[in-house]
Amino acid sequence: MRTLLLLLAVMFAGSAASPPTDPAGNRIRGEWRGTSQCTNLVLAPSCKDETVRYVFTGPIGGTNKYHVSADKLVGKDYRPMGEMDVTYAAADSTWMGMLDVPSCKHCRWWFRVRGSRLIGGLTSAAQDTLRKVMATRHR
Repeated sequence: MRTLLLLLAVMFAGSAASPPTDPAGNRIRGEWRGTSQCTNLVLAPSCKDETVRYVFTGPIGGTNKYHVSADKLVGKDYRPMGEMDVTYAAADSTWMGMLDVPSCKHCRWWFRVRGSRLIGGLTSAAQDTLRKVMATRHR
């Protein structure tokens, strides 16, 4: 009986010390490849459709923030487009990050994992959709 109690105590102590699982992060972490297509050339006339790669890492410092590096395919090589932190919102299972550049003030990138696909987009401050993202996990 003492051996069983000791074994249970060790098991519970070990599980309390291990980090909590992060099912949301496990779904998005990794490399995704696909397309980023322009959806509103009136609001974004210089927009170009792209073949893209997104690499998500995190969480950052035990928070619900993740880091994403975005690249586009130019010829046979991927070229960096930028990096940003995105925050996970469990209410709608969405990772979101703000983009605030001269050509897109107060815009918002968003991503969701749906089965084996990553969907997302870029939305203007006025809620106009500027880009649509579709990708699949690469590794």
